[in-house]
Amino acid sequence: MSKNRLKFGVPLPRGSELVLVLGFGEKKQRVCVKIRGSVSKDYGVDSHMICPNCIKKNKIVRVEQRYQCPSCENIYESGELNLRVSDGVVYTKEERKKYMSYTIKKEIETVGIVSLDDLYMGVELFGTTYEIMANPNFLRDLYNYLISQRVGLLVRFGYSGKERRGIIIPSAKKLLIVSLRDSALIKEPALEIGAESAVYDTLVAFAKSDEGDRLMEFIEMKRRGMLGEVAPVEVEDVQGVTELDTSVFGDLKKEKIVVKVR
Repeated sequence: MSKNRLKFGVPLPRGSELVLVLGFGEKKQRVCVKIRGSVSKDYGVDSHMICPNCIKKNKIVRVEQRYQCPSCENIYESGELNLRVSDGVVYTKEERKKYMSYTIKKEIETVGIVSLDDLYMGVELFGTTYEIMANPNFLRDLYNYLISQRVGLLVRFGYSGKERRGIIIPSAKKLLIVSLRDSALIKEPALEIGAESAVYDTLVAFAKSDEGDRLMEFIEMKRRGMLGEVAPVEVEDVQGVTELDTSVFGDLKKEKIVVKVR
C-alpha cells in the first residue's frame, strides 16, 4: 500500500503535507493533512508584451526584461540576480529561503475559536484560501463539527517558508484555511461609520505578522556567520487518523466564546 494511502486512506491530489494539531489544552489530536490553493490564479490564457516596432513589420516578438547596473553597466536577466542586501548584509535568495523554511514548523496549530456569525467583522483581513485534504471520514467529521458548533478555528501554520495566521472554516463543499493578511497593511477608515468591535480587535491583534522580526533574525545570523548552525524544526511523525476526537475542544457551547485566542 502506498505511503499516501496509509496516511490518508485514499489517494489525494498533490499538495503541501502538514500536521494539523487540534485542541486547546494538554490533550491534542495530531492529523496528517495536505493543503493546496482552492482557486486558480488565472483563466489559463497567457498574454505577453510584444515589441510595437516589430509589429509594424508584421513580426510578433516578445520583449524581454533585463536589469542594468548603473555603476559598471553590466546587463543581467532576472535569473542571474541571486544576491540581496539588507541592513548592509549581503546574502543569497537561497540562504534566506532555507533559513525561513528551517525555522518554522510544518504544522497547523489551533490557538482559538471565532463564531461563524461574526466572521464578517474581519473580512478585510481575508487573504488566500487553501483547501484542506485528509482522510475523508476525518475531514467530514471536522467539517460537520464546525458547522454544528457554528465556529471557525483560529490557526497558525507554517507554509511556503512563512509562518501564517488563518481561520479554518467550512464552505459549501470544502474545508478551508482562510489566511489572514498582516493587519499592519489595513488602512485606517476614511469615514468612521461603525462601532467598536471586540471581535475585530481580537482578529487584528491575532493577524499581526512577525515576518519582519524573522527577517532581522536571519540577517543577524548571517552577519555573525551562524547560518550553518541552523537545523530544521522537527515535526513528530503522524499515523493515519480516520475519526475526529471532539473531546480535544472541550465544551465550546458551555464556554460561549465569541472569539478567544489561547
